[in-house]
Amino acid sequence: MLIMNRIQRARTAPGCYLPYVVGIISVLLCLWCSIQSLGFGLSQLYAARAFENNDLSFADRAVQLARSDPEAYLVRAAVLAKQKRFTEATIDLEHALDLSPRDVELWIQLGDGRAQLLDTKGALTAYSEATRLAPGYAHPHWLLGNCLLKAGRLEEAFRELRLACTIMPALFVKNIELAWQSYNGEPHTVEEALQPKTVHERIALALFFSEHGRADEAVSLFRDAGRLPADERQLLLRELLDANRFAEAYQVWAAGKAKMDLTSGVPSISNGGFEGEIVLDDPGFDWRFQQNDRTVGANVDTLDPRDGLQSLRLDLRGDSDPSTPLVYQLVLVKPKSHYCLRFFARTLDLITAGLPRVAVVEAKGNAAESLKRHSVTEWSSPIRADKSWQEYSVAFKTSEDTQAVFVIITREQCSTSPCPAFGHLWLDDFSIEKLS
Repeated sequence: MLIMNRIQRARTAPGCYLPYVVGIISVLLCLWCSIQSLGFGLSQLYAARAFENNDLSFADRAVQLARSDPEAYLVRAAVLAKQKRFTEATIDLEHALDLSPRDVELWIQLGDGRAQLLDTKGALTAYSEATRLAPGYAHPHWLLGNCLLKAGRLEEAFRELRLACTIMPALFVKNIELAWQSYNGEPHTVEEALQPKTVHERIALALFFSEHGRADEAVSLFRDAGRLPADERQLLLRELLDANRFAEAYQVWAAGKAKMDLTSGVPSISNGGFEGEIVLDDPGFDWRFQQNDRTVGANVDTLDPRDGLQSLRLDLRGDSDPSTPLVYQLVLVKPKSHYCLRFFARTLDLITAGLPRVAVVEAKGNAAESLKRHSVTEWSSPIRADKSWQEYSVAFKTSEDTQAVFVIITREQCSTSPCPAFGHLWLDDFSIEKLS
């Protein structure tokens, strides 16, 4: 019995100490975690002070306290890079990537560091890995493209640069500069490298060619707008007009018109006899009308035209604003030149204190804004009540930077307000002649 009791105690004795062992291990684990947390916290504090003060000693302490934290190596690499110690900085970045191999920003910084050391092959490897990890981000593609340019691999470079500007369209302008430098200003090769596809890209490249004295290539690019869908061509046209690029805008506008002579337009009145179709929402170089104005109606009329089959009839039926353009057209002109605008008009039952007249105004903004500025403005004589067709003219001279003018049918200012107008006005046979 005594022997059996001893055997039983021997079997059960270890179980008495197990809770104590587990407790000790738990305490040690908590202590270790606390020490690690304290180390990481101190490491982050030293890292912040190292970055703020560009102090390498703080960065070293940050790494020593948290050797498993890629951020500590990243901070020390940044401090080293500021001190132009790029070799050591890239070593720290490589340590950081060992700990966090899918960090795109780390790969980009490693590529930058290797590029500083003129290690083009190493930089290409780092940037390529960044593009693999983040194919939808523009920055890695942009950096890889630039690095490929330095390596002389132009075709691959512009493939990456095109990807970058597809993701971030604003980069296309920078791509133009790079292509211009890489291909020694050869326009056709530049265009082939860039492969512009959108309206914004066509505009940017054409304007760049124009500004660098390659007018023929710019015009050719604008003429290609004729093959664009109508909505994209309209967008291109509006952007050119907003930028006051009138000659280029005319090329885009004319390219979308059947049987339009692309070499015309300086000077030329479009549809001066109102025989062709008038598109109300066309922002180009044809007649445009004040829309949504119940006090003025505009229609093409076949009754007793001055010449041809049609004329324009304006129906005045209330208190229209004399300072508002009723009908207008944008016309290309040459700087420092003399012109004469001629047209014919007649009226019926016209009653108003503010008679109709035609103004020629330098194009600065839209027609209403240009009219308010009174820039290089000349007026025809007022169109008076007369049932028969009468000829009117406006002589004007353009300034040294005038590229386009508005021909605007409007009214005289009245001495009182409101200033109603009633009756009918017909207009026909607008033409413009360069005198000198």
